[in-house]
Amino acid sequence: MNQPSPAIVAQDAVRRLPRWALLLLCVAYVIPGYVGRDPWKNADIAAFGTMLELQAGGPWSDWLRPALMGVPIIVSRNGVTHMGHELAVQLGLTLFGRAANKHFLCYCGFERFDAEPLPPSPTMRVVAG
Repeated sequence: MNQPSPAIVAQDAVRRLPRWALLLLCVAYVIPGYVGRDPWKNADIAAFGTMLELQAGGPWSDWLRPALMGVPIIVSRNGVTHMGHELAVQLGLTLFGRAANKHFLCYCGFERFDAEPLPPSPTMRVVAG
């Protein structure tokens, strides 16, 4: 069985890209990056390192994903390390540890968490008698 192709193009319409055109595209892509700026700024290297860490799934990726996605809360079933606590404070995250059933410990970010929300006020009905 033939696999479907995402693009159906007639064989006559397909030509190989000439090498000079490929080199021209590469030069047009690379040259503007060198004009008026350093080839690798610190922000570029930091962004590359962050992307590499997220892709590799290293020990920092569990902390970076929520921070980059805008999720301000991290919950762990286990305890929290000193390094994890410091990182959560620096990133402005709310950190819960030892979470099991309805019990947990809140290590930082208390201002985002309301442990006992107010119960809804009872509605009153007036019955004419």
